[in-house]
Amino acid sequence: MTAAQLSELVKNPQTTLMDTTFGVNRYGFELATMSLINEFANGFPFAHAVLQQTNATELSKFLRAVQSRVVPRLGRPWRPTFIIDMDVAEVNAI
Repeated sequence: MTAAQLSELVKNPQTTLMDTTFGVNRYGFELATMSLINEFANGFPFAHAVLQQTNATELSKFLRAVQSRVVPRLGRPWRPTFIIDMDVAEVNAI
């Protein structure tokens, strides 16, 4: 997450969209992306993770890493509303 992405997240922490890709490259890595809805009602990606597997354990690590950067800047717990594509791993990680 860049400083600009973190700043945007601190301004718009309410809703988080999370999506993961499955088998889109020849190496077998998967990409997890977290986005927010900005003040212009546009999606804005703020964090990415390249994963070997998309499971609750790996996604939880990703969520904790993002949370560890956001909470100190917010000065309070970060409990966004999540919008996901109903992947079981995403549900269990959240």
